[in-house]
Amino acid sequence: GGDAASALSLIQDTTPRDVKNHWMRYNSDDAMNVLAWSEIAPKDVRVHTAMRKMLEKRNPYGHWRTTWCNSWALQAMSSYARHVEKDRQPATVQLVTNGETKTITLDANSPTQTLRVPLTPGMKLIASSNNRAYANVKLSAKPQLAPTGPWGHSGLSIVRRYERLLADGTVQKMGQPQVGDLIKVSLDITFPSQLEYIVIEDRLPSLFEAVNNDFASQSSRFKTNSDNSWKINHKELRSDRASFFINRSWSKGTRTIAYLARVISAGVATAPAAKVEAMYDPERIALSDSKTLTTLRKETIVSE
Repeated sequence: GGDAASALSLIQDTTPRDVKNHWMRYNSDDAMNVLAWSEIAPKDVRVHTAMRKMLEKRNPYGHWRTTWCNSWALQAMSSYARHVEKDRQPATVQLVTNGETKTITLDANSPTQTLRVPLTPGMKLIASSNNRAYANVKLSAKPQLAPTGPWGHSGLSIVRRYERLLADGTVQKMGQPQVGDLIKVSLDITFPSQLEYIVIEDRLPSLFEAVNNDFASQSSRFKTNSDNSWKINHKELRSDRASFFINRSWSKGTRTIAYLARVISAGVATAPAAKVEAMYDPERIALSDSKTLTTLRKETIVSE
């Protein structure tokens, strides 16, 4: 409701500003820019430049990393649709891949569409449109067979160790465990810098079951550093996985989280890779290697 000329002069001011936000790594500046242009000067071509800049800031998962930034981006896109695209004609998008052409029409009733295309060797994807349209392309792949090797983003890493816990409380190399053995699982996480809101997840092989010392029916006389640790803000020990949630890593360096598991059956199974991930910045992720495990039945000695 203010003076349009004054508002326009403000949003055209691109003078760099040294603004430090110690509360959050990411900001909503690009979304605010789209919102301002859409509301103040929807017919100016620079509104499209602002929109492209905002969309380019999406991470590989298609969002802006935090619920705060996502909410402002959605507000900006809503304003863009209301004021900039309100009189726009439908856009017809042609996708050509592997010699096959697919046609997608974007209009008021179907403003967005999702298309899945299987990847093939030497594939090319060619897109063209008779009107302005925005696309987000996500590529997904996984190895056909285990084992998988370790991987980490920018120095973040996780290493998993299995040890057999003996009756006197000491540990030894796991070797080939037997049904009933108690296994100490250690997860060594290396943080390249301080991270916030972290999840560590270790999926158990089908031969193991996590021991939850909080339950009297499962409790062991042995404890690990994940029991009653103030540094672990929440943990979930389920039949198929162990998950630990940390609000802050506090500093860079290596930290170990350990828990207990029991061998419940004999056979051969694969332990999937353990994972550490920043929940609000999922690009920061690391995986351990997977491992094929073989367990035996308990030997029984019978004598007269």
